[in-house]
Amino acid sequence: MRRRWFFAMERLQIRRGERRVIGTLVVILLGVSLLRWIHQSAPDYDRKSYRAFDAALAQRLDSWKADHNKKLSRYYPDVDSLEDTTKVEKAEKESVRSGDPSDSSPKSTEQKVIDLNRAGTDQLEKLPGIGPVIAGRIKRWRDEHGGYQRESDLRKVKGIGTKRLEKIKPLVTVDSLQVGK
Repeated sequence: MRRRWFFAMERLQIRRGERRVIGTLVVILLGVSLLRWIHQSAPDYDRKSYRAFDAALAQRLDSWKADHNKKLSRYYPDVDSLEDTTKVEKAEKESVRSGDPSDSSPKSTEQKVIDLNRAGTDQLEKLPGIGPVIAGRIKRWRDEHGGYQRESDLRKVKGIGTKRLEKIKPLVTVDSLQVGK
């Protein structure tokens, strides 16, 4: 058998180095085929073995959704439940259609007017579109400049643009007696 193999290689005029390369490739091909066969013959696992994993994943997903909804409710106060993004998209479309999102929000009309020169960061965070970072900037600007003289001074705070100012302007006031204190 070995002799026939040798003469077959001689007739094809395959040199010794080429035979080694071909032999190596055949061995690799057989090895890969063996691995694929072993991998396919591995038993499939049923859902029972993954119940603990599924439960932990579901718990993490629920906590993530709750945290996500809490953050989104700060920016979309008129949407009660934000379980999926389609509700957020609907709220955005409604606010764009109405022109002024603060007018369409039932919570924003019920909010008390906040005095910029007396409010703490927790009160400022209740304003629509104001989070802890921007509330801190509002308070820091007030402390550095001796208070606000008019509502439009909020425009000087980094992160408050014209749109955000228009949203919160009806919800804030400036008590001129408290300026500088």
